[in-house]
Amino acid sequence: VQACHGLDYGSYETCGRKGIHGAQTLPDSFYDAINESTVHISKVESNRTGDRLITWDEPARPNGQILRHMLHLQRLDEVSPSSL
Repeated sequence: VQACHGLDYGSYETCGRKGIHGAQTLPDSFYDAINESTVHISKVESNRTGDRLITWDEPARPNGQILRHMLHLQRLDEVSPSSL
């Protein structure tokens, strides 16, 4: 974004400094929640490592733009989940 004085579109002599500003909303557990019934786990048949493909539907009304996903995985023999 850059503010300029006057209507001479080819000249930047009367313009201020350029600036970029970004903002991010805070997570909201209600709006950002994934409906667990839409989570699907599939085996990846092309390898022998036991990899899985995990897919889900995006939240219907997220609290802002989705920038990343955080997964919490827990093996059945672990006490607490690990995050990815």
